[in-house]
Amino acid sequence: MRPIPKRLLIHSAELSTPQNCDIWQKITYSDPVNLQHVRLEPCSKIVLDANNTQRQQTATLFFDAVNSSPSGTEFTAGQRVQALGQTYTVLTIEQLYDDRKLHHLEVGLG
Repeated sequence: MRPIPKRLLIHSAELSTPQNCDIWQKITYSDPVNLQHVRLEPCSKIVLDANNTQRQQTATLFFDAVNSSPSGTEFTAGQRVQALGQTYTVLTIEQLYDDRKLHHLEVGLG
């Protein structure tokens, strides 16, 4: 199966990982990683997060295994994604495979 074409991966985003809480219980984040050649699609559905809590998913980020960068990027629930003037939280990560290897990730954002 072919990778998602770059002409469809028209967005960029910043991915930050939660580090710890400051003295006011506000979460601090790592320096952002710039994601290039991704696609962000709006959606509206209810999903279960890592704590089995229902959350509203408002967007899906498509990260291609070949054409998106940086390659080897790992997503985890709770990370922050900034794109298109919005700030999202990673809720779910789906790894989708072709016959033999990882084809792309679909990252649910809320």
